[in-house]
Amino acid sequence: MKCHECGTEIGADEKFCGSCGAPLVSTEPPPEEAKVPAGAQTILTEAPLLPASEPEEPEFPPPPPPPLVPPLVPPLVPPPVEQPEFMPPPIEDAGYVPPAPPPPPPPPVSNEDRKKKTTLIIVIVVVALLLLCCCCLIVLGAVYREQIVEFIETAMLDAPGLKAFV
Repeated sequence: MKCHECGTEIGADEKFCGSCGAPLVSTEPPPEEAKVPAGAQTILTEAPLLPASEPEEPEFPPPPPPPLVPPLVPPLVPPPVEQPEFMPPPIEDAGYVPPAPPPPPPPPVSNEDRKKKTTLIIVIVVVALLLLCCCCLIVLGAVYREQIVEFIETAMLDAPGLKAFV
C-alpha cells in the first residue's frame, strides 16, 4: 500500500504514513447503518459493543522526526564597544599634594637606658606598696583604736619599766 500524500510504501496495519504523517484512507467499505423509518421514534440506548478484538488506540499523529543537521545560527556575541582610554588629569591641575614621607624610625634603645627605666619602675612600685601599707595601718588604727589602747595598758602592767615610754 502507498501513501496518497507522498507515495511512500506503507504496511497494511499502519494508520498513518511514517514519512509525512498523513492519515491513511481505509479501503474497507463503511458499515451500513440501520435505517429508521421517518415517523419512528428513536430511543437512546447504550453504545453498541465492540467485537472482542484488540482495543483501538487513539489516533494521534507521530511526532515529527528530529532535524538531521542543527540549524546554523551564529552565536550571539555583542559587538565590541570602544572604551575611552583612561587619562588621569595632570597633577598640577587637580591640586594634588603628595603625602608626606613617613617619619624616620626611632633610634635603638641602649642597654644602659633599659636598666635606668627598669630601676625607675621598681622604685615606683615599692613606694606605692609602702604607701598602701601605711594607709591600711591608719585605717586599722582608727577602727580598732579601743582594742589597741586596751592591749597597750595590759602590756604596761606586766612590764612596769615601759610606762616611761608612753
